[in-house]
Amino acid sequence: MSLTVSNSLNIVIALNLFSLMMSVLLSAYAFRLRPNKTAVLFTVLMAIFALWSLLKLILILHPTLTYLKVISVIIFIISSFTSSIILYIVIIHARYPRWFRPKHVKYLFVIPVFQALLALTNEFHQLFIKDYSIVAPGKLAFFSYDPGPLNIIFPVYLYITLGLSLILLLRNLFTGSKYFNMQVMFLFIGVALPALNDILFWFGISFIPGYRLTPEFFIFGNIFFAWALFGYRFLDLKPIARNLVVESIDEIIIIINSRNLLTDINKSGEIFFALKLKDVIGQPFSSVFKGFPELSSIPDNFLATTEICLERNSATNYFIVRQSSAEYSNDQPLAKILILQNITERKNAEIRLQKYAAELEKANALKDQSFRIIANDIRNPFQGLIGYSDFVLNDFEKLDAEKVKHIVGLINETSKKGYGLLENILEWSRVQTETLDFNPHFNSLTKIVVEAVAAQAGLAADKNITITNHIVDDVEIFADLNMIYSVFMKLLSNAIKFNEIDGSVTLSSLVNLEEQRVIVEITDTGIGIPENVLGGVFMLKSQAAGSQAEQSQGLGLLLCREYIEKNGGTIRIESRAGQGSSVFFSIPFLPVKESSGAESNLGPEEEEQEGLPAKYTLPEARWQSILTGLINLLEEEKIFKNQNLTISEVASCLNTNRTYLSQIINDTFNTNFSSLINDYRIREAELQLSKNNKKLTMEAIALDCGFSSKSAFYAAFRKKKGKTPTGWLMEDV
Repeated sequence: MSLTVSNSLNIVIALNLFSLMMSVLLSAYAFRLRPNKTAVLFTVLMAIFALWSLLKLILILHPTLTYLKVISVIIFIISSFTSSIILYIVIIHARYPRWFRPKHVKYLFVIPVFQALLALTNEFHQLFIKDYSIVAPGKLAFFSYDPGPLNIIFPVYLYITLGLSLILLLRNLFTGSKYFNMQVMFLFIGVALPALNDILFWFGISFIPGYRLTPEFFIFGNIFFAWALFGYRFLDLKPIARNLVVESIDEIIIIINSRNLLTDINKSGEIFFALKLKDVIGQPFSSVFKGFPELSSIPDNFLATTEICLERNSATNYFIVRQSSAEYSNDQPLAKILILQNITERKNAEIRLQKYAAELEKANALKDQSFRIIANDIRNPFQGLIGYSDFVLNDFEKLDAEKVKHIVGLINETSKKGYGLLENILEWSRVQTETLDFNPHFNSLTKIVVEAVAAQAGLAADKNITITNHIVDDVEIFADLNMIYSVFMKLLSNAIKFNEIDGSVTLSSLVNLEEQRVIVEITDTGIGIPENVLGGVFMLKSQAAGSQAEQSQGLGLLLCREYIEKNGGTIRIESRAGQGSSVFFSIPFLPVKESSGAESNLGPEEEEQEGLPAKYTLPEARWQSILTGLINLLEEEKIFKNQNLTISEVASCLNTNRTYLSQIINDTFNTNFSSLINDYRIREAELQLSKNNKKLTMEAIALDCGFSSKSAFYAAFRKKKGKTPTGWLMEDV
């Protein structure tokens, strides 16, 4: 169906009216967002469209040659800048191409200014337009002009700039996020429609034959501009080359506009906060992060740099937040940029350091208190010695031989007690200063107990105390022989000292296969320990007297605790006043059947090196079985992917102990357990990196391979390969 002249006139008038109104409305809305540079340019562009439509309406309603000459000059002037403004909007909205920098902006308007001058002065030289004419078939007037020799500049420049705009938009259409892709798509269509109409006209194609519908087609372009403006807020939210910069860094980046609406968040932020940009973009910042009040309150309390603590997945995370502004207008920021740097590892280290400092201060205070007690205790023997010796010295002539013998006996006993106290003090000081030799070996528990019981038999006989030894299983413990022997001696001495005459002391043990340790119990039928004293028996708080007023210097149990803990065990006491006491302590062990070395032909010097068993301490078949199982766990089951993996867990899976497993790893791989696990994790990371799977981030690869964090992954990778994963990947490519 063909259009009549009357219908064509009505359609052209309606299109220009709609184009005029829509351009005015869009220009007014964009003007509200000033001084945003893109908004200012868009305001000018819409104003040009509105003026162009208005001038076209005037020509249609008053088609005179005088109007045509004046209005044509104005249209040529304003239209000269249209394509340059569109190109500039596209450049600053998406990203600056490599060949364009802000200082190049002035060159965009050289040719438009030149054309505007030609149009203004055309009447004198007619190099731009030679002649104007009006063809008026019926009611719809057709306007035409004869181009001058320099008129070709305008269409060439027009299509070059519009073409560049479309190319830049098309490039960003495939490099941005989905949200920004929609912005770009509507901008692309808004620019392309009027340009397409112009191109079709040059080829003689028009909805109204022979009539150029350029300003009328602004209505269609404006529809898509409005869609991008109101539907995807292209004046508020800009890509800012986010894929090239923002997405490639580890820090969390959050961008907020002047109305506190979230305009962007990078991939690191999406992962940490468990959100999607497309779901929250354009939403109020405070509502998006309402679950993180320390973060959501930052924009209202603007500081350049601050430290916050965020709880996520039951874990505490610490961040340094740096803030800056993207643009300023009248000293007010148009957009705020928050950069959150994760300092959790550093903060945890600081917390641990503070904890250690507090513990050190507490330990020093305890030592000061302990030395005060020791200083008081050490006076007692010397006071006794001085007193007895003074008595003998002053009254020697009056004393008979029996009396002298008795006093000498007291002096001897007091000297022994003083010497024992001095030995304990020296031992304790060497433990505190870590100068006491610590040489753990495999030792027979039964042999240690038998020797300790024999050594205390004389003291027990003096009080007619029976010592019953139920530790008869030939179990080997891995501990320092001298320390464990000293523990038994001190505990047996206390059990006898604080026991009643005709009392008993019982020793027993229990093997805990799951924890791979033996638990020893020493029980006596003595006077027990009052409840108010029991809590401080390992803290050198007070002295106690034995059943026959035997004095305890208080260091014995303290040393027992130090020795047991030094050997990887624990110790505790259960007691009630008048009901005896039971001391429980544990020591790591290995059953004799695994450590006997029955099939080994090596000598004693080869069986143990630096306190550790050689690999042939185990039967060769058993040693090989553990190694095969270990390789299977690493190669097939990939147990190294467990972030909390420990050597004890692996040893348990292999039905052995950590000591043997550590020795096997050292002998076979010439490394320790941690390094071996990291080697396998790095090998797995190399496989994933080689696949060039762009869906996986470095952090995801690190966690999947078993590293606790991305920073731990980078540190281990750099140590192994001498370069970061990114550097290795680029070199491999």
